[in-house]
Amino acid sequence: MNPLKLIGDAVIRYRRTRGFGVHSPFAYGFITQVLGSRYPFYCWDKLEAEVRHDSKMRWSDARALFRTLNQFAPGKVYSAPDDRHGAMRIVRAWSNSCEISADPVECPFLIVGDDEPEDATAIIAGEKTVFFTSVRNPLWTRLVADMERGQSFTNSVTGIAVCNPKLPRHHFKISY
Repeated sequence: MNPLKLIGDAVIRYRRTRGFGVHSPFAYGFITQVLGSRYPFYCWDKLEAEVRHDSKMRWSDARALFRTLNQFAPGKVYSAPDDRHGAMRIVRAWSNSCEISADPVECPFLIVGDDEPEDATAIIAGEKTVFFTSVRNPLWTRLVADMERGQSFTNSVTGIAVCNPKLPRHHFKISY
């Protein structure tokens, strides 16, 4: 790839991560206060040790998942059956009372790995927040392309899609 393009993309990501050029109030708050926040939570040290030792997920992505769960506070969470990245450890650290479901249709918050869930069309159609542990998943590309309303955030490794009909359609490439 062209090195000048990589440098230009890095500058754009840096500026967007700090909120410059983001005109949606929801996206600005989500980027600066949720994904960009550097303040630790109560369980950071213990969770970081577990994630760095046992998980295939990067610590920055695990921190983004924890902060996103904290922002939306879902009652039910769906996690892909494979869970190769160790996302359920983060969900359990976030809340012991959160119900983990095997049905993606009934859950407002989904954690999707490399494999697509069976009912992918219901995910795209519903008002859901989807955390992708890998943007190489074909569902990520399809979701971002088919989303009529809502916003998506990616750091080129993981992605977060907020499928909300009240939000304008926008895709943000940021660093988190």
